[in-house]
Amino acid sequence: SLLLQEHDGAGSVDFRAFYGRRMRRLLPASVATVAAVVVIAAVSNVFDGVVGLRTQAVGALLQVSNWVLLAGDTSYQDLLAQGSGAVSPLEHFWSLAIEEQFYWLWPPLVALLLTRIEARPSRTRVVGAVTLAAMAAAPVIAYVWGPDAAYWATPARLGEILVGAFLAFVLTGA
Repeated sequence: SLLLQEHDGAGSVDFRAFYGRRMRRLLPASVATVAAVVVIAAVSNVFDGVVGLRTQAVGALLQVSNWVLLAGDTSYQDLLAQGSGAVSPLEHFWSLAIEEQFYWLWPPLVALLLTRIEARPSRTRVVGAVTLAAMAAAPVIAYVWGPDAAYWATPARLGEILVGAFLAFVLTGA
């Protein structure tokens, strides 16, 4: 909705300001968390049972934790059973990674949509169709690539985020 309001008010989207706001809001806490985990791991044995902590730290900093987990030895089943060793203090970064990956692409796509399609109902229909396609892709991804991909792969989780984006279009009348 912030993108839509900015476009309605200014006639365009200031990407630099948008991404600057996101970085100021999320990056300091993320970097501080990863740094604290790295320091604690270096000076103690608290995280000795966590497999691949260094790789997870890099994935968290680069906002690709979901793909690191998907490519690693941990599975969705292991998370539920918590039977594969110590729980990683960086495990929760997978969901932040998916959100950030979405925001790498969504603002430019919204700006393109807003400049190419004049009619507001048509814009909403386009976003609705994209949302439905993403939601339909999730079970296909689960079927073809398995539950781990359904849990961690960005395309499998886009439908959830796009529902919010679609609601923004509906509620703002964009």
